[in-house]
Amino acid sequence: MFAAQDHRDTQLAPGARRAYRVDFPEQHTLTAELGVPVISRLCFDSDSIAASLAALTWVPGGASLMRAVDRFLPPLPGGDGWTVAVHTAGGAHRWATGRGQSRGTATMTAATVQRLLQGDVPPGVRQMHHLVTLEDVAKAGIDLGGRA
Repeated sequence: MFAAQDHRDTQLAPGARRAYRVDFPEQHTLTAELGVPVISRLCFDSDSIAASLAALTWVPGGASLMRAVDRFLPPLPGGDGWTVAVHTAGGAHRWATGRGQSRGTATMTAATVQRLLQGDVPPGVRQMHHLVTLEDVAKAGIDLGGRA
């Protein structure tokens, strides 16, 4: 769920963007595992598109309306660039960035499968961050950056 009332201007790799809080499952599992609050935020190339989508969370039934009309809408304006950023309470800032979100997802999935094919991962449920390192991500062609 998008949270229009909980937004923050954040510095990302290419520049500042307004990022809105979203409820991704990873924030819950990482919060439990790391013992620190993890908050997920989402932004778009177009601040006006992001603000418009966030505003729909204030309209009763707005999210359902978006899902219902999604198949009739043209693609949203903006580029195919994506960035995943991490900010810590201590001031560290890291990011991964690339072009084509589907390609980035496929790249991470392929790196995870390669790790699993090594045969040394015991059976059971695993999360990607237990299997793939930042070095693996960089080798897979995803740009990394930030400051400690």
